[in-house]
Amino acid sequence: MSRFASDKGPTQRQLRAGELIRHAVAGILQREELRDPALQGRSITVSEVRMSADLKHALAFAAPLGAA
Repeated sequence: MSRFASDKGPTQRQLRAGELIRHAVAGILQREELRDPALQGRSITVSEVRMSADLKHALAFAAPLGAA
C-alpha cells in the first residue's frame, strides 16, 4: 500500500496540512520564486496536495493553466 493511500481516506489533519502546503506552493509559483526557465511567464495551478499519514511527505499535483 502506498504511503499516501489509506482504506479510510485522509484524516482531517492530513487534509488541513495538504491545503496549507497547496497554498504555499501556489504562492511560490505566483511570485515566480523558482528559477526554472520552463516555468517563466507560465501560469501554473496546484490542484491538490496529498499528505502521508505521518505528514512527513507530500505529493503535489500541478499543471499549466489552459492545458488541454
